[in-house]
Amino acid sequence: MDIRNVQKTGNMYYVYLPTSWVKKFNISSHSKVAVSLDPKGSLIISSKLRESEEKQLHLKADSLTKDTLIKLIVACYLNPVSSFKIEVANKNLLKELLSDRGNIGALEFVNVENDEIVFESTLALKNPFSLFKTMLSKVKGIIQLLEEGQNRQLIDVYEREIDRCKLLIDKSMISALTFTESGTLKTIDLFYVSQASRDIERMVDNLVNSETLNKKFLQAVIVFIDEIKAIVEEYDTRQLEPKRAIALTEKALVIKELKRHPPTTYQQMRAGSYIRKVAETFLDWAVTNEISKEKPERQQQNKHTK
Repeated sequence: MDIRNVQKTGNMYYVYLPTSWVKKFNISSHSKVAVSLDPKGSLIISSKLRESEEKQLHLKADSLTKDTLIKLIVACYLNPVSSFKIEVANKNLLKELLSDRGNIGALEFVNVENDEIVFESTLALKNPFSLFKTMLSKVKGIIQLLEEGQNRQLIDVYEREIDRCKLLIDKSMISALTFTESGTLKTIDLFYVSQASRDIERMVDNLVNSETLNKKFLQAVIVFIDEIKAIVEEYDTRQLEPKRAIALTEKALVIKELKRHPPTTYQQMRAGSYIRKVAETFLDWAVTNEISKEKPERQQQNKHTK
């Protein structure tokens, strides 16, 4: 680590930039640098400025299958663009696409105009954590509906909203990683939120597609989701620690046993496996937080240098 003295002129404080860094990035007296804060309060100086202005995208799709076109639409939607337009030569393909509109989350946001697929963004996504909290609330709601065994139409609505939350989490994460903006989440937090939301969505898909479900299994899943919600709600003020993640893992092990109890289905078994993966993600996250903590002697040193 390179230690530099802080100097003062009038009401301004400044430090000199390292000469080697200045030469490496061709910094001159006319250059501009990006200054931001990371979640721990450290000052970050970047040699390149990346504007957070979202781009407009225009693509042509001459010969694609419906599945490939859907994947292209999702890829365009997930990236930080203010709008995109995809020209499609095959009009029959557009008709097929429209018939599947209600079953594919990303298609809810696009319009089909003549021979083009058009998207105009009205969303300002900044925090994947808020989206994750919303997703967990929807997940608990759909499990309670499955436990009651009724209102299939409402279950379908909840499932679409969960899929939408997952899409928005991915979109928000890609946007946050694309631009050098300061935020409340570290890059590693974004990674773990994405991992957990992906497996939770897959768990829900399996539960919804199961013909029969064990009620004790569903009750245990609700307890598991409630614990994740509590962790996420408190994350700003109480960092996830290994002890709490271990307790969450133990709840997942209870579910692992219950998923085999009759009545059981292949989908229920798969849902239990995804719950285990979510618990493993939170355990990994807690260990990452633990090794990222400053050592006590380092904290004491920083205190004396202030």
